[in-house]
This record gives sequence, C-alpha cells and structure tokens, in this order.
Amino acid sequence: MLGFGSDCRACPMPLSHLFLDLNSYFASCEQQLTPSARGKPLAVVATDTPSGCCIAASIEAKRVGIKTGMRLGEARALCPDLIAALSRPSKYIEFHHQIIAAVESVLPVEAVHSIDEMSCRLLGDEQLEPHARAIAEKVRRAIRRRVGECLRCSIGLAPNRFLGKVATDMMKPDGLVIINDSDLPHKLFPLNLIDLPGIGKRML
Repeated sequence: MLGFGSDCRACPMPLSHLFLDLNSYFASCEQQLTPSARGKPLAVVATDTPSGCCIAASIEAKRVGIKTGMRLGEARALCPDLIAALSRPSKYIEFHHQIIAAVESVLPVEAVHSIDEMSCRLLGDEQLEPHARAIAEKVRRAIRRRVGECLRCSIGLAPNRFLGKVATDMMKPDGLVIINDSDLPHKLFPLNLIDLPGIGKRML
C-alpha cells in the first residue's frame, strides 16, 4: 500500500479509455438525411415558428452564434438563411445504432452514456499512444464510411472515462485530444469548473 506522501508517478496510468462524443448530433443527422443542408446553418426544432425552440444547432449555425435553447425567431435574426429542420427522433435512434455498429467494427463499446456519447476500453498494446491514436482515427473513418460523412465526432484518449470525456470537450468539432498521466494536472489548468462533467452553473 502506498503511504501518505508516496510518489504516485511510480505507478503511471495507461491510456485505457477511448471516449467518443458526436458533434452537433441531431443537426448532423438532419444534414446527413438532407444533402442540400450540408455545410449550411441548420437548427433542429419541434415547430417552425418564431417562438419555437432550437433543440440543436449545426456546427455552421454555432459559428454564427446560434445556441441550443435559443428561440427560432432570435436565431433567424442572427442568420436569416437558417434552415429549420423538424425533429425526427426515430431517425436519430436509427443513426445511434448504426454508429454503435460502426465503432464495434473497430473495438467493443464498453458503455453507452447517451444517444451521442459512448466509451470503449483499450487493452494491452492498444494503450500505447501511437496505437491508441490509430484506433481513434480508425473509429472516425468507420463512422463516416458506414454511417455518413456528416457524422463527425470528438474523441478523447485518457487513463479513465472521466478524463476521456473531459478531453472530448477540449477540441470540437472533429477533435482528438490525448490526456496522458504525465499531462496531469497542468493540462486541466485552463479549464473552468463548469467545463468538468457533472458540474453546472447552479452549483457554483
């Protein structure tokens, strides 16, 4: 047993987890289903009315300031050419299952955390950084090839699932961030508390 004050670096933690977060998932599904909407600002809505709420925003819509939860009228004031796509939950579920199958063509999915998040365990030589990076890129290619080019994701490689999730949020879209044991704790210093999973504004 390690005593108080022992050097934990004597037991380095390997890259044992791959965490995957689909970028702008609902909006990306709509762009995949509607080729004419690809590369354009798009918001997923329940109703196409000014008072309707933007359930999700595409990567292009986010770049002009449109956010999830914004009223459609406000969003169109920011971007008059915004495409409003009516929500199709059953389609998003279909894509979800296709994405799981695509990931599992590379390595098993250990846990599904939500409709747009999942994680995998890396074993043996897979935990070596060059191998882990290659696996992450292979997963990304499998999703695009088997599901669709609009389904982009951020991937985090880390010693545990929590840090893997943190890593996915550090670079979006299409990010691949690696947090090694040797990166800690300084790689986390630029983050705010609310950047950490499980901590919301109301808790501060």
